[in-house]
Amino acid sequence: MSEQYLHKILVAVKENFNKEAFLSAMHPMSGKVHLVFYHVVELPLTSPMYRDLIEPVLDERMKRFEGLVEWAERQGFKASLKVVPARDAASSIIEETYRESYTLIVVQRVKKGLSEKLHLGLSEKLIHSLKLPILILPPLE
Repeated sequence: MSEQYLHKILVAVKENFNKEAFLSAMHPMSGKVHLVFYHVVELPLTSPMYRDLIEPVLDERMKRFEGLVEWAERQGFKASLKVVPARDAASSIIEETYRESYTLIVVQRVKKGLSEKLHLGLSEKLIHSLKLPILILPPLE
């Protein structure tokens, strides 16, 4: 018999994930939550997306984030990891929300330089494109 979870939450992850902020926001929900840590390997438009060329990168990223899944399980969450190649992280996350039934999206704000402040960040793109609630974690100090 498969266990039922009240919420399936997509957690967009990059390097330096703010575990402390995440845990303080999500801990009341532990137990009946399935976290899907979702990492996008962004590829430039000029690079080919042949599976045999990017497979080593995807494998390396899977290994890098496996510890995050183990950490979440120790905190009482069911957790899994998806590592996907894409041209744009926001578009990939939006497509994933159409494929799976998520109840919440969690992203972490990153510190931006002056030139990056002129462009919409990941959280802003998701806010404008999705009807799902989005929890934005602060960046690591």
